[in-house]
Amino acid sequence: MLPAGHGDCLWIEYGDPVRRILIDGGPYYSYKHLRDRVEQLDEGDRHFELLIVTHVDADHIEGVLRLLQEPHLGVSFGDVWFNGTTQINAALDQGDLLDERQGEYLQALLTDSGQRWNDAFDGKVVYVRATGDLPVATLAGGATLTVVSPTAKELRTLAGHWVDIVEKEGFSTGDTATALKKLKGQKRLQPVDTLGDPVPPDVLGEADDPPGSDSSVANGSSIAVIFEHGGHRILLSGDAFPHVLVGALERYPGGTPIDLAVFKLPHHGSIRNMTDEMIEAVNCAAFAISSNGKYFGHPNSRAIDALLNALPAESDPQLWFNYLSEQTKPWCDPARQEAKRYTAMHPPREGDYGITIPCQ
Repeated sequence: MLPAGHGDCLWIEYGDPVRRILIDGGPYYSYKHLRDRVEQLDEGDRHFELLIVTHVDADHIEGVLRLLQEPHLGVSFGDVWFNGTTQINAALDQGDLLDERQGEYLQALLTDSGQRWNDAFDGKVVYVRATGDLPVATLAGGATLTVVSPTAKELRTLAGHWVDIVEKEGFSTGDTATALKKLKGQKRLQPVDTLGDPVPPDVLGEADDPPGSDSSVANGSSIAVIFEHGGHRILLSGDAFPHVLVGALERYPGGTPIDLAVFKLPHHGSIRNMTDEMIEAVNCAAFAISSNGKYFGHPNSRAIDALLNALPAESDPQLWFNYLSEQTKPWCDPARQEAKRYTAMHPPREGDYGITIPCQ
C-alpha cells in the first residue's frame, strides 16, 4: 500500500517475471509518492497489466488523473477497468443520466490517449449480475480477478444521482475536447511537483454512525475484486458496501467463508463499511487499512474493535497500516496487541512510508 493520504493507491506485483497491477492513485496531494515509485522502475519496465479505478471519489481517482497527464514517464497499461458514462449508461439504458466531472476527465484522458478500457468485458460495464457466475478475468502470468462489486443497483443509483453535474460545469458527457480544457484549469489535478500541496483539513469523523451504514453513491459503485495467483487470494474492496461484498462472496465457488491471504478493508477502516457478516464471510488473518487519518479520521476505532470481536479467538490476526498516525498508534501499542491478541504491522515512524504486505 503506497502512502496515499486519506485514500487508496495499491501497487500489486506477482509472478516471475514480475508483473504489476495498479489500483487507484490516491488524492492529488499524495501523487508524488506514486510518481516516485514509478520512477524507481527501469524506463523500459513501466508496464502494468491492469489499472483499476475503483470509483470516482477524489481520494482514489485524482492521482490517476495526474499520472495519465505525464506520458513522458512511459507508463503503459494492458487494460484499464473504469465504469464511465459510456459503459454505465449503455448497461442500464439510461441515456445520458450519468454525469460526473472527474469521471469525465478520466474518460477524456483515456480517449485522447487511445487507451482502451474494460477490454476484459468487451468494453462494457464492470459489475456483478443478479444471477449466474461472478465475472472472472485472467491476466498475463496466470492471475485471475473475480469481480464482487458493484451490482446494477449501485450503478443505477449512481446514474440517477449525477444527472446535472457536468452540465453545471458547462459541458456535456463525452465532450473530450472541453473536458480536457476544463481539466487543464484544475491546478491540483496537474502533474506538477506535489511536495508543497496542502493536505485537506480534518473534518468530523463518524463516532456515532452505525456499522454498515455507508450510503455514499460513489462508494457503492466501487469496483471490488478478488485477486488470485499462486494459490493466494486477496480481496481488494475499494470503498464497497459490506452487504454487496457478502452477497457476492456467497456466490464465490465453494461458498463462504472464503480463504484469503489478505483483505484490504473497504473505505479505509470505516465503521460505515464494517459488519460482522462481512468478516464472517472470509477466513483471513491479515487485514490491510489504507489511510493517514486525515479528513475523516480513518480507521475508525469502533470498526477495528468490531473486526477483532468478529474473528475467531484462535485467528491471531494481523492489522497492516500504511501510516503510523494518531488513529493507528493506539492499535500499535504492545500492551493492547497482547490484550486483544493481534499483531500490528506499520511503518517505522510517522510520515509517508507506506507498507509492503508479502503473500507467502
